[in-house]
Amino acid sequence: MRPDASPLFDPTDWAPVRRTGWRLAVFVTLLGIAAGGAELYRRHESTRLAEEVVLRATADAVSRLDEQIKFRAATRRANLNVQGWPQVVDESWFSGSRPENALLRQRDAAKGGLAPGAAERPWLEVAGKDEARLSHPPVRLALEGGQAAFWYNPYRGIVRARVPGMISDERALATYNQVNGCALASIIDPEPDIESASTVPLPSEDPRAGSSRFGRAPAAHAATEPPKRQAPKSGASRARTASVRME
Repeated sequence: MRPDASPLFDPTDWAPVRRTGWRLAVFVTLLGIAAGGAELYRRHESTRLAEEVVLRATADAVSRLDEQIKFRAATRRANLNVQGWPQVVDESWFSGSRPENALLRQRDAAKGGLAPGAAERPWLEVAGKDEARLSHPPVRLALEGGQAAFWYNPYRGIVRARVPGMISDERALATYNQVNGCALASIIDPEPDIESASTVPLPSEDPRAGSSRFGRAPAAHAATEPPKRQAPKSGASRARTASVRME
């Protein structure tokens, strides 16, 4: 080795070691970021899939209720009102277990159940005459434990599921429309044209009025006799009539 030749490795020069350590640190940091991102994505997907399961379960519950209501109305296997719909929804109609609002059940469980001393959340609310023209409940967000999970309008045969309060009205509205299969414009505002619709008379409560969902009952017609034909006048009577007219 020549005296002026530089050695292949200088033990006093730590620059290569520092560069290698820096690269290793960057690699480990990037690896940690990638692992953290993958974990966040996994949790996000898990949460999204869990929400989809709950939404689908609630939508299926609405479908089960709707199918039974229509079946009972068509087969008359329930106490029907004059509009032709079941007056109430009976839990015994459903084999196994009754349909449940999975959205509200999950929210109630997340909050540790209802308030202490409160009764179980009502299952289904039947609309009164003041809500007979509505297609949706006036209160669609179940913010309190006393609000029923479902709303049923026996005057129109419509059932809806209420939804819990969410981070925004837009998300609550999208959830309500998804589980109920509708396209409502607002989760809070009254239904469009509800004021003008209130002037439309309800179907009569009198079964003899004839108007119902199954058609109009035949009107009662009074039996009438055909007019009697008068017997032709004889010649003598015609002559007497003519003489009276001449006088």
